[in-house]
Amino acid sequence: MSLVAVDEPVFGLQDDPLIDFGSEGRENLRKAWESIFHKAKSKNAQTLLHLHNTADELFWEIKSLDVIDSHVDDPIYRMKKTRERLESTDKFLKASISIADFDTLIKKRIITTSRQKMTELAINEKIAEAWAGITSRKTDPEIFLEKLDIMKKRLVEIVSRFGVERVPYAGPECGLKGFPTYECALECLRRVSSAVKTYQKNVKV
Repeated sequence: MSLVAVDEPVFGLQDDPLIDFGSEGRENLRKAWESIFHKAKSKNAQTLLHLHNTADELFWEIKSLDVIDSHVDDPIYRMKKTRERLESTDKFLKASISIADFDTLIKKRIITTSRQKMTELAINEKIAEAWAGITSRKTDPEIFLEKLDIMKKRLVEIVSRFGVERVPYAGPECGLKGFPTYECALECLRRVSSAVKTYQKNVKV
């Protein structure tokens, strides 16, 4: 079966009076989403909506939406009510198990390898230095990628929380285009794939 995904990079990230509760704009957005996903489903495809923030829950109302996807740290992957909403609306989750924002990856490595607490200014200076090293090819960008064990742990936690029947897909966050090299992005995908295959082997999915 094919999967048709729509990326909504702004929805939920900022207050927009045009889509306030009860507004005409909100209803128009709901209808637009419904129209897009209904057409995809009519072609026998599953539908997925990628959200950068799930604070606004309008997406739950889209009847033709099958799968919800967000970023690693989004609350949807931790909240108890998520499972209740998945079951009541018969929807599914794509487990995001790898951070794709490369600045965030660099920052995490800087913080974890530092022997002392750093100010935000010092961290930003180190991030700039890291990019300079990557650009000049003096630094291998793969050192900033998350370890395979971290990805495995995230997948196990999400599936354990919501049930394997509600988590049919797993992958990285969106944004691999922002990786410094094509090879680095491929290595991220290899690790994600390995994490999923290891999980499937262990639970015999």
